[in-house]
Amino acid sequence: MQMRLEDFRDETCLPHASKRLYCGSECRNAYHNDLRKQGERGDRLALNRHCRLCERPIPAERDLRAIYCSHRCKKLTMQRAYRARQRNLVEIGRQAIAQSRFHCQEITT
Repeated sequence: MQMRLEDFRDETCLPHASKRLYCGSECRNAYHNDLRKQGERGDRLALNRHCRLCERPIPAERDLRAIYCSHRCKKLTMQRAYRARQRNLVEIGRQAIAQSRFHCQEITT
């Protein structure tokens, strides 16, 4: 089946960017302008990051992958997670003891 240019009018693209087809220069320019705007929007979002713990802005000198504004915030978050995990383990142990078949009175030596 032969594809016509009108078939690509809505999608305006093929799988590879180098083989992309456009119905006219307006469509081509609109596509490239949209890509540029998406890139600028992503840059603005990267600059407008906030700490997950204290909601303060993350400094620009921190790594782009950083989700905390400082090492202190990251340490506090890790300590809280560790304490919660310890409490959960203690609670699981209590439940296991309560549900066990043998109790201290039943065991005779």
